[in-house]
Amino acid sequence: MDLVRHSINWARGEIFEMTLIAIAGVLVTVIGVAFWRFGATPMAKALLIPLMVLGLFFVSIGVSGYVANQRRIPAFEQAYRANPAAFARAEKTRVEGFQYMYTSTNVVAPIGFALAVAIYWLSLDPRARAAGMALVLFGLFGLVIDGFSKERADIYYAKVLEALAVPT
Repeated sequence: MDLVRHSINWARGEIFEMTLIAIAGVLVTVIGVAFWRFGATPMAKALLIPLMVLGLFFVSIGVSGYVANQRRIPAFEQAYRANPAAFARAEKTRVEGFQYMYTSTNVVAPIGFALAVAIYWLSLDPRARAAGMALVLFGLFGLVIDGFSKERADIYYAKVLEALAVPT
């Protein structure tokens, strides 16, 4: 399989992931509204804003990532047709350019978890506790999504390096 096929498969994986993020965002928003509407406790009412903010954040990331990767597929095909070697070099640079984000997530998420637990444990305010819960959800989603994304990126990067090693 030539590199452009691997590139398209990688982009399709990102599109699928972004779709799931957007759907999760809608669900988190609906859950926040449901807690606010049907919940009888102060904590249930306090979940509205943190979950709506988190849900809208997920929707915006999901939609923007979906659109960006949809546009990337024809750009991949065009760049590959024009110059396969230059395409491989450009992809190597592009993939290396975002690898640091996975390490950042692995550092930021545990800090976020610790902060969320501290907020939840040290505060009796339902709004603070609700914000802590939303922070836990944010970190959990980040670790899960980035785990799959990094795995796909590592596989793709290996294919890019293989393409660079093969003379064209």
